[in-house]
Amino acid sequence: MKNYRISVLAAGIALAMSTGSIQALEFSDTYFFGDSLTDSGAFKGNPDARGDGKFTTSPARVWAEHLADFFDRDARANNPENPGNTDDSGTNYAQGGAQVSTPFGVGQTPSPQNATPISQQVDYYLQGHKGADRNALYSIWGGANDVFFNMGLVGVGLPPGEAALNMGGSAQELLGLANALSDAGARYILVPNLPDIGATPAMLLDAVQRAGAGNPAAGDALVAAATVLAMGGADPATVQANALAAAEAVLGMPAGSLTPVYQQNVALGSGLSGVFNAALLAGINGSSANIISLDIHTLFGEAMANPGSLGLINVTGTACTTPLSLQCTADTLVDPRAPGLFFFADPVHPTAIAHQIIADYAVSVVTAPALVANLPEVVLGQVRSNQQRVQSQLSMGFGDGWSFFANGAMGGQDLQAGQAWDVSADDASLLVGAAWRMNPYWVFGGALEGAYSDVDFARGMGGFEANSALLSGFADYRRDSYFANAILSVGLNSNLDDIERVIALGNTTRSEQGSSSADAWAIKVLAGTTLFETGGLQAGPFVSVNYQKVDVDGYRERGMRSTSMNFASQDRDSLLLEGGVFANYHLGGGSLHGALSYEGELNDDGRSVTAGLNSLSGSHFKLYDIEGSDYYWKLDLGYSRNMSKGVALGINYSLRNGENDNDHQFINLGINVDF
Repeated sequence: MKNYRISVLAAGIALAMSTGSIQALEFSDTYFFGDSLTDSGAFKGNPDARGDGKFTTSPARVWAEHLADFFDRDARANNPENPGNTDDSGTNYAQGGAQVSTPFGVGQTPSPQNATPISQQVDYYLQGHKGADRNALYSIWGGANDVFFNMGLVGVGLPPGEAALNMGGSAQELLGLANALSDAGARYILVPNLPDIGATPAMLLDAVQRAGAGNPAAGDALVAAATVLAMGGADPATVQANALAAAEAVLGMPAGSLTPVYQQNVALGSGLSGVFNAALLAGINGSSANIISLDIHTLFGEAMANPGSLGLINVTGTACTTPLSLQCTADTLVDPRAPGLFFFADPVHPTAIAHQIIADYAVSVVTAPALVANLPEVVLGQVRSNQQRVQSQLSMGFGDGWSFFANGAMGGQDLQAGQAWDVSADDASLLVGAAWRMNPYWVFGGALEGAYSDVDFARGMGGFEANSALLSGFADYRRDSYFANAILSVGLNSNLDDIERVIALGNTTRSEQGSSSADAWAIKVLAGTTLFETGGLQAGPFVSVNYQKVDVDGYRERGMRSTSMNFASQDRDSLLLEGGVFANYHLGGGSLHGALSYEGELNDDGRSVTAGLNSLSGSHFKLYDIEGSDYYWKLDLGYSRNMSKGVALGINYSLRNGENDNDHQFINLGINVDF
């Protein structure tokens, strides 16, 4: 998208276009509940936890910390059982090893095995607060440890079908926690699904360990397999086959002996995580809570299938040489660069770069409706500009009979509606029309305008183009010191093209695109009177009422990637009441025009935008409280002059400034030709 600005000179005053600011989307706080995938240091200081006590390539931030930081919040660990090393005012209650509700934690060291279940984490939060914060962002991510726990039960005799039933129950319990937060007042609840557990390095290393149990070379076999996995390769399946072969050679087993054990692990891990995800999605789609789904399963699958697309070089091995990333430090890495190039820190946990990718993905989903909330706002600005240009031509005056007129304009909008993402737009338009003077008092006419806006989202998060054809009809009455006019504008066609969301994913970016269209119409009635007149100066008050309506069609972005989304239709209504003063000064063969007014928004009810993920059928959530400015100051300056008999030229500058530097300004040139 282009990002240019214009400067205009009006009445000797230079007014520069303002630039975009930080995003408007805000949350009062961020709260996290979950397991080691979200834990930001619940076990810090424990003997089995090194570094900053996180399950990743420490020192690093987990995805929850990145997400909180994006919204100028934090995600400090809050573990009541570890008060000396965590913060009792922290907002991250997640603990590595936690299951959804089963009190036995899952892990290789004492800390994870003492993890507080996610259900108790939520209870602890609710007991310490008077309900949930309706303007905060909550996250509940769990179920992975329930998969490992049930895989262990299958290993000692539990039928796989019963394990699957257990996973369905865990999904329902997790959904129940989200509903409990919703019932307590939470309006934004982030619920990621599970990655494919069967695709983690743990499945292969577990197969080697189990098959080699009792073999004195079992430890060397694990090292051999892990080394091959860490070396990586272009084809993950080939790398895994080579790792199994290396372990078989060390164990003295026939070639292919480990493959059935590994495949059994993969099938069970994938199956149980799939059952959990299916049950979770079904429950979310049937819930009344406003749940923001994240399709981590598809995101991880994209990383496995095409690591380079996410800036990764290894998705098969582990960046850490320790069995568990809770004990991983900068001194225990297979390579100093591994935290930024490997996907897995240990057999199941993400590296620093993988956590950044997860956080970036979450940001892209949460902010998406705030971006597209600007579609109707930009079209609304085009309609307002159309009205103003027609009024500019009316102020120049028309002769007897028929007149032809044309008007070209350039300008821009900086939109900062509450909860919508900040955008800047560069506008251009061309209007042509005809007017007919019925008698000395009445003029009727119509105009056709083509309007174009090139829009950029703040922070380089994409943009779109708006192309509108607007048809206007007007009536103007002037007698003695009184005047009034009415302008009806109808959008014949408004195309919203190249709607692009630019998504940062770690060290790479991805683009999601779509298109939509809009219907628009507006009617504005203005009246005023000249109360002061002396020499060539006339001045007085005026008032106007302006109703505008824009309906944007829903649309789907192309494809079924984890980041591809769909958006419901949007309705935007505006009712403006304006009051101000005007002045006209006749100077030689020309006339100076000026007006200063205050415009108040009477229709100030916040609207919402609904969005969902293409890859999760039926998923949807709302972003609430999207509001435009409550008031605007308007300044109009112009000069017109009769160049010859029946030909008048005019130049006009308009500035509209509202709350939070929300502004719209343009300069236009017009011509009236009488026949």
